[in-house]
Parts: sequence; C-alpha cells; structure tokens
Amino acid sequence: MKIIKDNQGQGFMEVIVAIAIMLIGIVAVLILTSYNLTAANYGEKRLIASNLAREALEAVRNMRDSNWLANDPWDDDFDFDGDAAPAYFIVDFVADETGGSYSLAPAAEIATCGPACKLYLHTSTFNHEEEGGTDSGFSRNIEVRDICTNDLDVVDQACSGQSDRVGLAVTAKVQWRAGNGDIRQVVIEDRLFAWR
Repeated sequence: MKIIKDNQGQGFMEVIVAIAIMLIGIVAVLILTSYNLTAANYGEKRLIASNLAREALEAVRNMRDSNWLANDPWDDDFDFDGDAAPAYFIVDFVADETGGSYSLAPAAEIATCGPACKLYLHTSTFNHEEEGGTDSGFSRNIEVRDICTNDLDVVDQACSGQSDRVGLAVTAKVQWRAGNGDIRQVVIEDRLFAWR
C-alpha cells in the first residue's frame, strides 16, 4: 500500500507566514520613522526656542550695558515700583536704517499673554509685529524680579528703594505647541547685577 502525501496547503501557509513576517518588519520601520520625524521636529523647535530665549536675555543685558555707556542708571529700562511681584515684558526687535534695536513693552505672564506674546517671522527676523509676518508658532516674554541683597538665593523680595536694588533676576520663556497639542516651553534664567 502506497501512502500519498498532499503538500498543496503547505506552500500556501509558508507564503502567509512570510508575508506576516514582512508586514511586522514594515510596520516596525514605519513606527521608527514616525518616531524619528517627531523627535527631529521637537529638536528643531527646541533649538529655535532656546535661541529665542537667549536672544531675549542678551537684549536685556545689552540694555543694561547701554545704560552704563550713556551714564544712565543701569536699571533705567526696568521701572521700580517697590513691589516683590515679578514684572513681565515682551522683548521686541525694531528694524531701522541703522540695523535695529530692542525695546521692552509691558506684557502679561506667558500663560495668559495671548496674542501679545506671539512671535511672527519677518524674512529672517522674529518679532511681535503681526503685520507683514507669518505666525512662527512661538510665544515669548521675560519675567523680571528684583534682587535686593547680595545673597544670590534671595529674589522676589520687596526692596525698600531703587538704590537697594542690586540686581535683576531675568527669566526668558518661550513656548510652542507640539504636534500632539501639548504646550512645550524653554525657560532660561540669568541674574544681572550693577557690577560697574
């Protein structure tokens, strides 16, 4: 007696298993590619936000130094009200025939600032002027607090007078909305003193 084996279904099963293995590999590659694109986009936005925050701190430092050069009080651009509460500003770049300059304008805390803190891209310059610019997706402001003592750990203290102010704690905040809708933020703080 001769036994006949039927192998017709075995080849079909091998093809199905091979296709399943290929699909698992393709899906894994697509998931990794999507993750890499998301990470690259986040890295790019974080780099831009970090540079925008540094720019704001440099603008404030430049204002302090310009005051010294003009023989004005070092903190002339930062009104003194004797209150321990922080003050909020936007740092804007205003282009002119000599290149441009930075200016400060009062603002609210970045979480409630809204359109006033939005940055718009004008050719290669970010500023808060909407006209002629495209929305960059970033918002920026600075928070300024008085330093009334030489103890670096003490801020948010009401100075008894402007002459008691020995420095400013300046915090630059830049935020943007990520692709998943989460709000991301870069915060850089510096302390500026009347060291002249």
